[in-house]
Amino acid sequence: MKTADLYLRVSTDEQASKGFSLRSQEERLRKYCALNDIEIKRTITEDYSAKTFRRPAWINAANEWNQIKSKRPNLLLFTNWNRFSRNAGDAYYMIHKLTRLGIEPYAIDQPLNFDVPENKMMLAIYLASSEVENDRRALNVRHGMHKARKEGRWPAHAPKGYINTTTPSGKKIIMPNEPDASIMQHAFMLIAVEKSSIYHAFRQCVSQGLKCSKSHFFRLLRNPIYCGKIIVPAFDKEKAYIVTGEHKKIISESTFNEVQKIINNNKGHRLRKTLPGDSFLLRGFILCPLCNKTLTGSASKGRLKLYYYYHCSSGCNFRVRADKLNNKVLESINDLVPLQPYSDVYKEIMDDLYRDVYEKKVIGQAQTIKSMEQIIDRVIKARDSLYSGGIDAEDFTAIKENCEKKINELGIQLQSITTLKLTKDDKLNKCYKSLYKLGTIYAKAELAIKRQLVQILFAGKVVVNDCIENMFNLSTRFIFNLDTSTHALNTLDIFEQSDLGDEIKYIEKVNNRLKTTNMSIMGPDIILPIVRVLQSLALINIRIA
Repeated sequence: MKTADLYLRVSTDEQASKGFSLRSQEERLRKYCALNDIEIKRTITEDYSAKTFRRPAWINAANEWNQIKSKRPNLLLFTNWNRFSRNAGDAYYMIHKLTRLGIEPYAIDQPLNFDVPENKMMLAIYLASSEVENDRRALNVRHGMHKARKEGRWPAHAPKGYINTTTPSGKKIIMPNEPDASIMQHAFMLIAVEKSSIYHAFRQCVSQGLKCSKSHFFRLLRNPIYCGKIIVPAFDKEKAYIVTGEHKKIISESTFNEVQKIINNNKGHRLRKTLPGDSFLLRGFILCPLCNKTLTGSASKGRLKLYYYYHCSSGCNFRVRADKLNNKVLESINDLVPLQPYSDVYKEIMDDLYRDVYEKKVIGQAQTIKSMEQIIDRVIKARDSLYSGGIDAEDFTAIKENCEKKINELGIQLQSITTLKLTKDDKLNKCYKSLYKLGTIYAKAELAIKRQLVQILFAGKVVVNDCIENMFNLSTRFIFNLDTSTHALNTLDIFEQSDLGDEIKYIEKVNNRLKTTNMSIMGPDIILPIVRVLQSLALINIRIA
């Protein structure tokens, strides 16, 4: 009596778990063996692609056939040749190896007798047609993905900070996904604004919950998708180019370009070390009053403890106690009280930013509920199939457990969205008041947030001065009603005037508010930096609220 191993294969895990292809193949192969008096030695089940023979179940079986002669069957049975392979070259090689082991591969739906030379032509047709089908499908996918990129759509799995979703009209898009979107935005700002090393930015992001390797993080920093651009790679005779994406950007284009400039200059890997706590949080922002060079910081050993100083490294011997200067800055920020017109515009900016976050969550809620309904429908259909005999109890249990696991995951997402709804008003009111409590926020914030606030409020690199008020930039002075007679440069040079978004409407609102309080209106060149300071403060406060 001849012996046979049955080979069953489907392409994906999903087909293996919820489809009927494997059972159908096995049923037909067993009937064939019963009719032809063939003894079945074992059944090999596979759920891998047939593009290559690097398939776990196949490798295990092949190793046994090579090493243990008693394990070798006379026949290897499968339903048709595309179950065996979809690569003609690999298939011929594997047929040759099996034949040398005394195993004859045989497709019951496409039977061939290799003793008849003409049948080898039929084998070539069977194998080539499967390979051509695969190649055509792959080509169609490449064409579709290329067209999607040209239209400004991201066709692949969404990068960190975004999520793949579908609009109510059925259009597939990507949209910012919290908290990863805020974490990636924070990473770009750490490098572009604070000139932190990439490794330091990576460690900060991981500590905030980003799941990513160092090499992948570096690739993310290179991806222009975060500034609203999509790379269209070279295709056929077309050269690679960049288009504006349909998705929402989470950083400005100028911020992205600044990060690329740092990386290209090889500064991203060998910038200064991580700052030692809060002791030198002003390092890099302050200049020596004697020689105008950037102050560094170091510790000096006293009788009982270490004392930290900002000092000049040029030989002019200027130094100032770090803790005293840090405390003066904290006291000055604590004294800041905004004027009503700017406070009103800040609230409108906060409303718009928070609405974006809230609407994304609401859209996510609708999609989550829809997904849960689809999973529940799947369980109902599986139960109907169980009652009608379409599937057995074991398959139904597997489907049910899988669905319950997914429903639990979606339930957690739904709970977080519900929590956001319940706490929306409280969080928004807290964010409104944050402009009056910058000192408290600054005192409690982590080092990276403190340095961001300094970057926003100070006039770039400023000369150390006994009057900390003179170190604030012009926009901060306007907002908080400080002396504006001494003009100071604005710090937000990371933005470009051409990179305008909602700022235009806020410029008009600032002047409208100034009019209602009988204050002098100002030109866009002065108000634009003010608006961007307010936006930057709002973004920070939303993130830490």
